[in-house]
Amino acid sequence: MAGEQTKAYIEAQRKAGKSDIAIFNSMIDIPKFKAGIEQGNKLGHTNRQIAQGLGLNISSQPVDLDKVKKDAMLAEGKKAGKTNTMDSVAMGLTGGIGGGAAQGFYKLIDLVAGGANKVIGRDYLPTNQYKKFTQQRQDFADLHNAQREANDQGFDWVQLGTGIASEAPLAVLGRGYQGAKILSKAGAKVTGQNALVGAGIGGSSFAGDVEQRLSNTVLSGLGGAAGAAVGEKIGQGLGKAIQTGKNTASKFSTTQTNQFLSQINQKLDDALNQHGMSLGDLSNEVVSSLRKDALKAFQSGKNLNADAIARKAVLDKLGLKGTKAQVSGDAKEWQQQAELAKINGAGDPLREKFIDDNVQLTRLLNEASDTTKGTSVDSYEAMDSALKSIQDQLGQNKEYIRTAYNSARQAQGNDVKLGGADFVQEANKALKDSYATMELPASIRSILKRFEKKPDEFTLGESEAVIKKLNQAHQASLKIDGTPSSETYAIGLVRDVLNNRQNTTLQNLASQNNPAAELYQLGRQAHGFNANQIESMPLLQDAVKGVEPDKLFNKHILGGNVNELDKTIQILKNVSPQSVNDIKQQVVEFISKKAINSNGQFSPSGMKGALDKLTDRRMLTMFSPKEFSQIKDISKAADYLISQPPHSYVNNSNTSATLANHFLGLLKLPGARIALSAVKDVPDSIAVSKAMQPSIAGEAIPISQGTQDLIERLTRAGLISGSNLPNQ
Repeated sequence: MAGEQTKAYIEAQRKAGKSDIAIFNSMIDIPKFKAGIEQGNKLGHTNRQIAQGLGLNISSQPVDLDKVKKDAMLAEGKKAGKTNTMDSVAMGLTGGIGGGAAQGFYKLIDLVAGGANKVIGRDYLPTNQYKKFTQQRQDFADLHNAQREANDQGFDWVQLGTGIASEAPLAVLGRGYQGAKILSKAGAKVTGQNALVGAGIGGSSFAGDVEQRLSNTVLSGLGGAAGAAVGEKIGQGLGKAIQTGKNTASKFSTTQTNQFLSQINQKLDDALNQHGMSLGDLSNEVVSSLRKDALKAFQSGKNLNADAIARKAVLDKLGLKGTKAQVSGDAKEWQQQAELAKINGAGDPLREKFIDDNVQLTRLLNEASDTTKGTSVDSYEAMDSALKSIQDQLGQNKEYIRTAYNSARQAQGNDVKLGGADFVQEANKALKDSYATMELPASIRSILKRFEKKPDEFTLGESEAVIKKLNQAHQASLKIDGTPSSETYAIGLVRDVLNNRQNTTLQNLASQNNPAAELYQLGRQAHGFNANQIESMPLLQDAVKGVEPDKLFNKHILGGNVNELDKTIQILKNVSPQSVNDIKQQVVEFISKKAINSNGQFSPSGMKGALDKLTDRRMLTMFSPKEFSQIKDISKAADYLISQPPHSYVNNSNTSATLANHFLGLLKLPGARIALSAVKDVPDSIAVSKAMQPSIAGEAIPISQGTQDLIERLTRAGLISGSNLPNQ
């Protein structure tokens, strides 16, 4: 039972002329009424039941659009009366080869008129004769069938006999080339093959009928093929029915709308997650396109195809458009697409699309190369420039080390004593413990004897001179092949003892602000850093050995240890960023050479093989995640656009298409060729047009009336285009 406040509100709205549906819809958006309605929903009551409890009368009977349309047609057919024999003959003649011939004739007229208009510079001649004929034939057929049904005339045997008689000769002619099957579909496939020139339906009067029909189509949201007189009545009837038959679900709160759109986003995100992507990775334009396609899928009563969503997202990111089969990846659709592409004339758009796919993929790889900002001609130049940059940096490091040591030798604090006796004692013990005393060269043994006799001469400055001599002796003791000898081992023991004593002393002296100690320590650190860089970069070691730069590129950039490559790139980023750009450019060029064949054909497997060889880790040492993602997307797009799905069984022999085209080529008579073109080209062109339109729709799913109404509202709000009404 409604409260006094509610009753007063309803009464005021009724006095204002609002319908019960409009009143209830407005109450949903008013907080004080909304709370009560939501409480009723929680108790299990529908909005219609709640409205009835408030005294609002809302019809629950949905509008049967098909019935309204059919009833209107039958009413007009009843008024027109029974059909006669000539009507049936006209239907039979114009439904077959004769209609196709006329249709082809008017198509030719339109093409000629269009060319003339271009020459004249204005639309002087009409170019819609084909369209008028097509609609006229359908108008006549709709009214003819409505007349017969409304007046209980039964099956039209005259029409059937006339159609068979008119098509039989050509059907016999085509049977030898498997053309009979094509011809048998002439009447069903070609919409409105009309030759009603003498039937009293003139072109000018028809033009007015078209405008009136389109007006009613826009008004009611229903497309159809109704005739001029019939269509007007149907449009008016449906317009009234739709406006008066809307139920309470036709208006939704912002919360409900947002919830529905959120569900769309979640479904899209779930599908993308299955392929390592998310909505957050995509631009607003790509997300908007996917939402629009998702709403279209739900509008048609179908679920979303996760694979198609991922494929379309990749293509959209790159600015590419896929066909229906390319986006779905469905083997059957791919096979059908391949057969359509083989058809001369009708299949031209598909073939041109496939050629353009190669062009666009090549363009994207070229753009990826340009984005690196590399300027090198080839890998030799890129690697040579990089090596020179690194070697220049190492040379600067060595100069810095020499400067640090020279400054240390001239600084105060070099006369600090390091304990010569203790040093000699430790060195002899290390040699004895390792049984290497006899292997120590005489030159080094004499140094130890000197400090044993004069320990006070072993100062900080003198210890640096001894280190230099030990390093020289160590290098000289190596074998010809670079491996250490027994002398090398013995010298190393003495050097280690001296290094340990120096490190301890330098740390103590540096903490006491000893100038010489600080500079020596700085020089030692710089020398160690430089040595570690060279040791960690086999690339440099090979360069020193004289390996050619292009071979170094193949070995260390395209292959080799990833950690070593990372160190090389990090050094180059500091010393020569342009060298990094050049290397990246040559890596993309390497990928391009594998991806594009000598004939210009793009090879998805070639590009995938190149990326597999490089590996993701290697690519990410050189490219940013965004750059690498772009390159991987190009590889994915190539696979989607070119690679045949498993089990697609594409007939690459072109046999079936060749047979049909050969059949047309045998007929020399212009009239016969026009007739057959109408039979074959129009259905093929329609099929090609459908194949060119991608979709992310999947399997059919049941959709509740509430959801369907919400989709309709979103459509009217401009979120998607098209009508939600059936039979369009």
